[in-house]
Amino acid sequence: WRHFEVRNFFNDSTLSSIESLIYDESTCWEKEDREEPRFYHPISRKNIGGDFEKNIVTQITNSENISYLTDISGGHLDGGNLFCHYRLIKDCSGYVKEPHEDLKTLFTLMIFFTKENSGEKYGTEILNERGEVVRDSIYENNAGYFFFTNNGYKTLHSFTKQFTKPRYSLLYNIYSGDDFLSIYEGNSRFNMMGKIRAIRDMKDVLFPMEQLL
Repeated sequence: WRHFEVRNFFNDSTLSSIESLIYDESTCWEKEDREEPRFYHPISRKNIGGDFEKNIVTQITNSENISYLTDISGGHLDGGNLFCHYRLIKDCSGYVKEPHEDLKTLFTLMIFFTKENSGEKYGTEILNERGEVVRDSIYENNAGYFFFTNNGYKTLHSFTKQFTKPRYSLLYNIYSGDDFLSIYEGNSRFNMMGKIRAIRDMKDVLFPMEQLL
């Protein structure tokens, strides 16, 4: 899996705002519609009016940054109908993600937030094609990793570590509109409800990339 690491991703002001939110016990976290104990705080088009949300969105998705990420990785973001998805993540004890590939996304970025000198080793497990752990991703404050799924390399990864304290991160994905809707293929009640929510999210939550660049 060819992935790339980044450090000191957000500037000091934005990082301080993120840390104030995630470590505030009054912050509202929504539960993902999955069995794993993963919660998220959305950064959506509905609440983009505030400086907090604007700073996160503009620091990640700007022409200079996107050009840099594609140039060093060999990924590409061609064509229109691309959508950006931002959310802060809180993984709680018991969260496990078996080996998988992010096949429905064009791009994934995960930035971790952890208190200095914590000594915790909660990075994502990077696997080879046989499903064997090669190494852990970086796990430092304001640092993380990214990868494209269209540069010819596998994206197999997992998270199977046991932990007690919450693991905080920012997760950013870029989807094509068709791929985002195809996440919920099938006629089960879960998929039908998921597709309804996905259509709503494309209107209210996801950001059209062409409006950000």
